[in-house]
Amino acid sequence: MEGVNVLDCFVRVAPLLRELNMSDVAIVVAEAKNRTILSYVPGETIKLPVEVGNVVHDTSAVVESIIKRQKIVRKIGKEIFGFPYLGVALPLYDDDDHELLGAISINISLAKEDQVLEMADEVEKSIDETSEIMEEFAAKSQELMAISDNLANYSTILSDNASKTDNILKIIGKIASQTNLLGLNASIEAARVGELGKGFDVVAKEIRKLSKDSSDSIQGINPILGILAETSEEISSAVSNIREISHVQASGSQEIFASIQNIHELAKKLVAMTENH
Repeated sequence: MEGVNVLDCFVRVAPLLRELNMSDVAIVVAEAKNRTILSYVPGETIKLPVEVGNVVHDTSAVVESIIKRQKIVRKIGKEIFGFPYLGVALPLYDDDDHELLGAISINISLAKEDQVLEMADEVEKSIDETSEIMEEFAAKSQELMAISDNLANYSTILSDNASKTDNILKIIGKIASQTNLLGLNASIEAARVGELGKGFDVVAKEIRKLSKDSSDSIQGINPILGILAETSEEISSAVSNIREISHVQASGSQEIFASIQNIHELAKKLVAMTENH
């Protein structure tokens, strides 16, 4: 089309560029001589403080592209206009004599990217907090395993001592039985000798009484030792269960911690990808 240059073309297609872009974008086309805005198509959220016919601000990406005659890429934070965006400006030349005619800038909203960054930051904080909790949990599991080991040792000592006590009581029982037999024999001999054996008979009766008391005491202690042995077995079984649970908890916490670290790495990659967008 005669009399139409590339600058005019971009002025005409600027609204179409806005519609063709899947992102939220704003289009600015300015001429080089007076740096006047020839076309401005606002985005859904990107509402730049410019109008057609205004002179473009000297600090804008469009003016910098005109001055430097090169592609300019700028990332603008939301603290400037209230919304974050990425501005990409490109100088426009005449096809015939390569005269600089102006520049076009496409300004892409970074609102979603900012939301992703904020979410990634929150995820990272949550991961850090969870990691601390899991580390403490794993440490407590190790402490519980150590306590279980001590309890197992105490249970073994209790069982061994109960067994030793039982052996001692068996020996005492045998002594009491022999003493009772000795007292019985002594009573028989005292009766055989008659009046002369009366004093000896008193001693024999005391020996037999002592033997009976010892036997009775042993009979009373034996059930207690039985209870101690059963209790020791129950403690040992409970300790074994605690150790197994502690081991499962420790292993599980390590697996969870590894998963958290993977999520942490993914969050970092997500942040990096967003920042490099």
